Amino acid sequence: TSNIDLNATFKRKDYSLTIHNTADGQTSGDGTYPFESNVTIIATPNTGYVFSNWTGDVQYLADVNSSTTTVTIPSSDVNIAPSFSPKTYQVSVTSDANGSATGAGNYTYGSIAVLNATGGGPNPPGSLTGYEFSQWTLANQAGVESNSSSNPLSIQVDGNYSVFASFTPIIANVHDLNLSVSPTGGGIV
Repeated sequence: TSNIDLNATFKRKDYSLTIHNTADGQTSGDGTYPFESNVTIIATPNTGYVFSNWTGDVQYLADVNSSTTTVTIPSSDVNIAPSFSPKTYQVSVTSDANGSATGAGNYTYGSIAVLNATGGGPNPPGSLTGYEFSQWTLANQAGVESNSSSNPLSIQVDGNYSVFASFTPIIANVHDLNLSVSPTGGGIV
């Protein structure tokens, strides 16, 4: 009899890594990988969003709170999904001394900020004129300015804004009148 040498070759079993996408961002790294592989996964938020964390089979992730992390493939399929949150932006609203403006605050990306301007009353009190809204001057976070005469003004928030309300005097129509009483002595003017 003769001796026979046998060599066994073992291949690691493959498992699926499924990353469920959301409308608020993109991912990479899903696929089929051998058992105990270390796979880098990446979640990239869309404009106006930030990465929050991973959900699902997170026990196989190196860091559940990092947008770029490693998955160690177990002896089963892995299903995960990224969570994204809308960014919060500041809308600051000011006005000149002849009126007031409302609507300032923190807004999430894509929400609508409604700004309202109200002209001031006569100055000094008792005079015939007051002030009316003239225009908004808007500056976005890049410093680009635009103007609007809409009041109220609705802005779809996509960044930080600085908004200024301007007011103009209301021009009172003043007329000179000559009054007389007829017949003379028939009344008082």
